[in-house]
Amino acid sequence: GAYSRLSALVESHDAVFLLTDSRESRWLPTILCARHGKPCINAALGYDTFLVMRHGYGQGKRLGCYFCNDVVAPADSTTNRSMDMMCTVARP
Repeated sequence: GAYSRLSALVESHDAVFLLTDSRESRWLPTILCARHGKPCINAALGYDTFLVMRHGYGQGKRLGCYFCNDVVAPADSTTNRSMDMMCTVARP
């Protein structure tokens, strides 16, 4: 299915680049990159800012969310959170 195809694409390339903002949109690609030992680079675009971050495994350790340093699956990283805990570059 779609997961198998995406997993094969990640495995067959040297790196994965994303242009996403929310933690939920970054979750599956970063899990696949970590599984296959590939670097995942994300450029999150805000209204007047941007942030480039690396995900997955780095120098032998797991890298969590840039904003909250969590490594578990996200549920809703933007609703009912303070501004400093929203896992996104674009602020409401």
